[in-house]
Amino acid sequence: MKTMKDWKKSGIDNFEDFVLPGDVVGEDFIEYFRNLTTPKIDNTYIMQMGEPQNVIDKKYVYMTFTKECKGWVYRGNCYKGEKQTLFEKWLNTFIEEKDIDILEEFKSTKDGISKIFTYEEVLNNFKMTSEREQQEIKEKMIKIDFYNADVKEFIRHMSRALLPSREEVKKLEEIYGKSINLEIEDEEESI
Repeated sequence: MKTMKDWKKSGIDNFEDFVLPGDVVGEDFIEYFRNLTTPKIDNTYIMQMGEPQNVIDKKYVYMTFTKECKGWVYRGNCYKGEKQTLFEKWLNTFIEEKDIDILEEFKSTKDGISKIFTYEEVLNNFKMTSEREQQEIKEKMIKIDFYNADVKEFIRHMSRALLPSREEVKKLEEIYGKSINLEIEDEEESI
C-alpha cells in the first residue's frame, strides 16, 4: 500500500509517476484528494476527482479510485462513473477480438532465468503501467496487428521484463527459500 508519507519521502513530484493504475493507496490519499477539490463522484465504492484530467473522444476523464477488498485502488483516468481506464477497455476488446486464451501458459526465459506465465499475467502488468507506457504498448500492438504479425509473440517477449535478474533471484531465495517458482539454468550449461 502506498501512502502520502511514502509519496513525500520518495521525492517524486507528480502523483501519477508515484502511483500507477492498480496500486493500493492509503485512506490518507483519498482524504487528500477529497479535500483538494469537490469530487465528481464520491461514494462507498468509487471516488472520481472533480476536475477532469483530459478530454478523450470528446468526453472528460477523471482521476479514479475504487474501494475493493484490499482497500482503495487507483484506477487511472476514467470516464465519469467508469472504473476501467480507456486502455483497459481497449486492451480487453483487442484480446477478445484476437481470440487469445488469456489462461494459456507459456515459458519465458531471460539470462538463464525461466518462469511459466499466462497471457493474463502479462496483460495485467500492461494495465498497471504508466499512461505513456500504455500508449506505447497500444501503438506497438496495433502496428503488429496491421502487419498480421503474431501479437502473442509480442506479449511473450514483453513477459521477459517481468523476470528478475540472477542477483534478484538469489536474494528472493534467501528470503523465501526455493519456492519462488523460477527455474535457473546452471551457468555452465547456459554457455
